Amino acid sequence: MQKSVKRLKELDEMATDGRYELLPKKEVIKLERERKHLQANLAGIKNMSRLPDAVFVIDSNKEQIAVREARKLGIPVVAVVDTNCDPSEVDYVIPGNDDALRAIRLFTSKISESIAEGAQMMSDKQIADMTAATEQAQAREAKQAQDAADALEVREQAAAAASDLADIGEDISMEEVLGPGTVKKPVANEEADVEIPHVESQTV
Repeated sequence: MQKSVKRLKELDEMATDGRYELLPKKEVIKLERERKHLQANLAGIKNMSRLPDAVFVIDSNKEQIAVREARKLGIPVVAVVDTNCDPSEVDYVIPGNDDALRAIRLFTSKISESIAEGAQMMSDKQIADMTAATEQAQAREAKQAQDAADALEVREQAAAAASDLADIGEDISMEEVLGPGTVKKPVANEEADVEIPHVESQTV
């Protein structure tokens, strides 16, 4: 399958970049026939870059190989199941006629509308999630900026308080703190000035 998709992309490039003009007409007709055949079978999946989330099948008997491959890879299978089909091979069964053209058109149109609606809802949800994530990031940035500003203000207030304390410490005096007349002068030692009488000892 991957080789076929790669071949289809290569033929598309050859048809658009002018390489067809360098080949003989017979070779160009052969390559164009191959390209149209691959386009009819692989046009819907040539741009897929990963496994599908689900597989929708009209006739599970006719598309038995695709159903078995999807089950082997763990891909859910949604299928229109007629009376001649085995519903046990299908994950999501849609009972209906898989032969009438009008019934097939009805099923495929409803499925395509549901897929488009689901994709739109998913894109809206992704946009809402991205918007919410952006708002949360902006709120976090604003909170961080506010916290930084608050921390800077606290540091400035602490520095101002320390500067005020330093200024007070340089000019401080006890009289300013305790008031005038409260500081006592140092008292001299009165005992040092008292003369001790000298007593003469007499011997008998």
